[in-house]
Amino acid sequence: MPLFWRIIGRTMALTGLIFNSSKYTNVQYPSSDGRTTLGGYLALPPGYSEETTYPTALVWHAWNGMSEEPVYFADLLAEQGYIALAPDLFRGVSSRSWNIPWNIATVSRTPQSRINADMNAALEYLRESVAINESLLMSGPGFCFGGSQALEFSKRNGVVATISLYGSYIDGLQDATDDEAWGLLGMFSPILGIFGAEDDRPSPEQALGFANAMELRDIEHNVTIYDGVGHAFVNPEAHREGSRQAVAAWNQVVEFMNEVVATGGITRSHELEYKELELSVHAKEGHASRSFIWDHAMDPVLHKGHFSHF
Repeated sequence: MPLFWRIIGRTMALTGLIFNSSKYTNVQYPSSDGRTTLGGYLALPPGYSEETTYPTALVWHAWNGMSEEPVYFADLLAEQGYIALAPDLFRGVSSRSWNIPWNIATVSRTPQSRINADMNAALEYLRESVAINESLLMSGPGFCFGGSQALEFSKRNGVVATISLYGSYIDGLQDATDDEAWGLLGMFSPILGIFGAEDDRPSPEQALGFANAMELRDIEHNVTIYDGVGHAFVNPEAHREGSRQAVAAWNQVVEFMNEVVATGGITRSHELEYKELELSVHAKEGHASRSFIWDHAMDPVLHKGHFSHF
């Protein structure tokens, strides 16, 4: 790390703006190259037993690193019967969500290739350590930066569903004809995207472009824009305090995941096809569309194939 960032880092650490995120992790596992130890937060369902397998969610943290947020929502998913792992993609460094300069710098100086490798290491840890049902493996929910990583992981790996909350990665998913950008995304699995109407990155226009591209690719999707809120509106504080949008959005996430579980997961034929496609993607480094906007004054209404304001 350059001297400038070491000085800034020490200063922010002394003032509590950045900190070691180990207090938010409870498991460790090796990196893909075996050179370092990674951390994450693992939540298991009540009465967990190795005698059965469980639907599994990879919970991706926001741009400030591991914090209460992924831990809080991983625990909520475990209560619903999921194995939930929130990997620490910044390897022990975390910050306050409003520490924008540091968060931007952390994201920009962390190579996506390393993040991809660490996401793969998290999956290997799950495979080797707990009783996951890999045909019911979901990428997400992911928040902000994590919403982008939920999409990135699904681009390269066969999953049964993807859940992205305001991930700016969608600005690269506006072109339905760009097969390289999409990879395996939505190949055999639905995508849930949740956004705020007052957000500017990603903007409602980008969310609409994302939905339109998925429609053209015949990807089963559910894109929802919540009125009256901006970025990062689904967070522990808002959820605990009963924010109508935060509670409704989180309930939508859980309902979406439960619906996916009810389908029974990836079929064997799709699993084999996924494996072939994964090899192709890694070498280079009956669907229906559903979209709607939720107005805070009304209950959500589903409209197939287009956005509607209420």
